[in-house]
Amino acid sequence: MTIVKAAAVQIAPVLYSREGTVAKVVEKIRELGTKGVQFAVFPETIVPYYPYFSFVQSPFEMGSEHYKLLDQAVTVPSATTDAIGQAAKEANMVVSIGVNERDGS
Repeated sequence: MTIVKAAAVQIAPVLYSREGTVAKVVEKIRELGTKGVQFAVFPETIVPYYPYFSFVQSPFEMGSEHYKLLDQAVTVPSATTDAIGQAAKEANMVVSIGVNERDGS
């Protein structure tokens, strides 16, 4: 029987910063790689961050938050996805990660 070492990662994003959050994700992938983890699952829409505001603000108030989220959303493929992919490759790990995706066209 093959045993796969897996990790369910629970980290907080760097709010309003796609680059900051990706840096944390890449750092965590590298750390897990040194521990022999082969498969890591990250939180839903960790990059850039989960739209928490939809639970605490009225629809009128959250308009500006949606613009901030759109500004930080991830285009696939991009330098953001390349950084995560490269870290996973170097760690010899399969990574499942959720992003708020932006249409790149």
